[in-house]
Amino acid sequence: TYAKRFAAKEAVYKAIDPFVGRYVDYREAALWLAPDGTATVELFLREGEPRLVCEARLFEFEGHVVSFARATKV
Repeated sequence: TYAKRFAAKEAVYKAIDPFVGRYVDYREAALWLAPDGTATVELFLREGEPRLVCEARLFEFEGHVVSFARATKV
């Protein structure tokens, strides 16, 4: 759903911010949600920025979407 995708992308933006330190446009990250709550993340950052791997998970709790992501340098 839109809410799940939005929550996951926001978590990804927050996870990569310490590495890039700038506004990241919505077109710079793509994600695919799996039924088990994991998300495959692909980043399209600017040349010269750190190469990152990002993973995300989400779940619903009492009608709310909870999402978190972690980014690491490759």
